[in-house]
Amino acid sequence: TPTFSKDSLSYAVRLESAETTKFRINTVPLDENYSVSAKNTDTGETIDLDKDISFSPSLESKTMSIKVIVSSGDKSKEYTLIVDRPKPSTVGEATLASLIVGGVSVDLKSGVYDYSVKLNKEILKSYKIYATLTDPDNFKFSDYTKSIIDTNKSDSYPFEIQIMPKDSNSGYGSQNYIITIIAEDNGGNTNSGSGSGSNNNANNNVNNNVNTGSTSVKVVGIILILSFAGSIYYYKKNISEYE
Repeated sequence: TPTFSKDSLSYAVRLESAETTKFRINTVPLDENYSVSAKNTDTGETIDLDKDISFSPSLESKTMSIKVIVSSGDKSKEYTLIVDRPKPSTVGEATLASLIVGGVSVDLKSGVYDYSVKLNKEILKSYKIYATLTDPDNFKFSDYTKSIIDTNKSDSYPFEIQIMPKDSNSGYGSQNYIITIIAEDNGGNTNSGSGSGSNNNANNNVNNNVNTGSTSVKVVGIILILSFAGSIYYYKKNISEYE
């Protein structure tokens, strides 16, 4: 799609089924003097149009990009084909089933891949990250992610959880999660994940401070009114004695 037209340069191509591993591209030049070549845009490899083409998308992508070049002398035109194939119904997504950071269970949401986790300073001295996959049969953690899971950490730097297909040529795609650690500065024991949690101790402290401040203002106001009334009284008394 769309239907081929010599002036339309970009096309989407879906292979017939999830089991399709090879396909062909048949090209007919408008003029016999034109030559036609093709290459895998993802890898830069030349494609032999006289042979079957293996479906081999890049590791991070669900699609394979192919450039077909029609040329004659110093003139050329390029057509781009984005090829994908249906995913088997038994294959899940490159997502997390659970994530625990420093004892905080992160509230994972569909389609959200950036999270913030609040940890107090005591927890930050030494904490661990635990994570599980939604579909461990078809996906795995990258070596970098394996190196930080279930190991002691003692910093608040953002880290990345990288999920990729076990079969690099599957076209199942990959996914990265960005987890930002926020160090709480109030020394409280309440931790929260996903950036949506609230610190109840901190809120109570703020409310108490606000109430105390309001009371102080009222007291000071009463003192000022009494002082003003007293000044008026003594002023009138002094005027009366003077007269």
